[in-house]
Amino acid sequence: MKKIFLLIVLPLVMVLFSGCKEDSFDLNDYTESKHYVNSYVLPNTMVVEPAKTAEGTPEGLKVRFDGVVLTHFAGTYDPGFLQIAKVNGDTAYNKEIRHFRQEALGTPIRSINVVTLDNMDAAHPAGSSLNDVLTVKSVPLNDYFKHHYDRKFFRTNQEQILKLSANQVLEKMWDDSFLHFYYTANPALVLPPVEVTIELQNGTTLKTRSNQ
Repeated sequence: MKKIFLLIVLPLVMVLFSGCKEDSFDLNDYTESKHYVNSYVLPNTMVVEPAKTAEGTPEGLKVRFDGVVLTHFAGTYDPGFLQIAKVNGDTAYNKEIRHFRQEALGTPIRSINVVTLDNMDAAHPAGSSLNDVLTVKSVPLNDYFKHHYDRKFFRTNQEQILKLSANQVLEKMWDDSFLHFYYTANPALVLPPVEVTIELQNGTTLKTRSNQ
């Protein structure tokens, strides 16, 4: 009886084990996509808080956006996603991607204004703009799309005086933010409390004070 029992049970165990192994593989599978970005956020709120570099060095403030998220996954599209992808020129990626969110801003930034809430120096009393002494860092995807997904143009940080070029498609950075801004002369210098106003091309205006 023992021999018969073992002969019956062993094949069943092997079948069950192989079935579990196949399911776990599916969870890490790749899917070919026409789009590098599979998620766009249309902001209606933002948070401004202290930022750090990947090495942990203080780097001014970072901006995180929250709002309506349009996604594309496995051939399905949220309404509005495909229109944004076409405007951005992200329709011919045709490569395999993992099942995780590759997020970008769904509408370009028209303008940014950073106002200090405390006296900083003689040229920047409370209530004055700090735009003339700040640099903004972002990760625009325009060149990557324009050059047909050439790796030479992949995730190139762009740093410039606090003004973004029109129609830039900004990718979410490693710390879930879309922008860092900091003193041009000394990025590690702590910024005073500020009020940030960002106008988006879709007509939305966001305004908030920094959490410091």
